[in-house]
Amino acid sequence: MKQINFKSVLFCVLATSSLLVSCGEKESNQQSSEAYMEDGDYKPDYYSNGELQVLTQAMDFQTADTIKSGWNRILYTNDSPETHFLLLDKFPSDTINEEDVQTLMEPFDQGMLHLMKGDNESAMAEFGKIPAWFAEVKRYGGTGLLSPGQVADSYVNLDPGKYMMECYVKMANGEFHT
Repeated sequence: MKQINFKSVLFCVLATSSLLVSCGEKESNQQSSEAYMEDGDYKPDYYSNGELQVLTQAMDFQTADTIKSGWNRILYTNDSPETHFLLLDKFPSDTINEEDVQTLMEPFDQGMLHLMKGDNESAMAEFGKIPAWFAEVKRYGGTGLLSPGQVADSYVNLDPGKYMMECYVKMANGEFHT
């Protein structure tokens, strides 16, 4: 039977996404300084001139859903009471969607619960349910751990494609948030 490297599996499995971010081809950025949602309410302009604003107020990422490929500055504000971080992962295919990403959540959550109980065999069985495409995800960077009320400033060079943002820090109650 093939041995599984627990650290590698855990690192690969810890995918949670709150938002899909797509990168298009490089071109000049001529966005309006004000944007409005369909109901007419003001929607913040989270992306301008290669700078992406990301805000967390709870267990969420509030940000633009599309940005340019190439070098981007990410300013991540943690306005929540919990520690967070932001990691950008590039999907192996542009056909992967948010529903596909949701198939990661249940095995991850269940696997982590089994690990916290010391049941490694059941944890590995759950992690084995992770979709095969997840092994092809490439990490592009992000931020380190960010305390409440802090702002992280980082730069990433993104190839065109579809990305997800993830954070999976253990909460005060001992559970990982997905």
